[in-house]
Amino acid sequence: MNIRILALICVGLLFSCKNTTTPVEKEKEKQPNILFLAIDDLRPELGVYGSDIAITPNIDALAQDGLRFNNAYCQQAICSPSRASLMTGARPETIQVIENFTYFRDKNPDIITLPQHFKNNGYEAVYTGKIYHGKYNDPELYGVENPLR
Repeated sequence: MNIRILALICVGLLFSCKNTTTPVEKEKEKQPNILFLAIDDLRPELGVYGSDIAITPNIDALAQDGLRFNNAYCQQAICSPSRASLMTGARPETIQVIENFTYFRDKNPDIITLPQHFKNNGYEAVYTGKIYHGKYNDPELYGVENPLR
């Protein structure tokens, strides 16, 4: 008799437990974490590239688990067009940013940037430094600047 009561209590507890994970949380669990590092004017003087000039164990470890690019290309020989092109996926001529004083949003107010795309798909987009050229950024559309800057 005691075993039956104990079994009924266990079955009752088992079926009364509710899964608290919502479908949205399950979907977020499937999303990979993405870390995008963009570094300006950096020579490959890092351990991961075979150099012993700089001691970079953390970047080296990160490179072992991530995707390392061995070749660097840019769309334009100056900052703003290259940065705007990288973040929008459009050529400098297409977005009409071919020098360092045009804000890409002035010419393309509805263009979707890489951080916007991620934010629109459930990610948090955070940056520090100047991924765009100086003041030509739009954190109100895609994310927040890192408060530790």
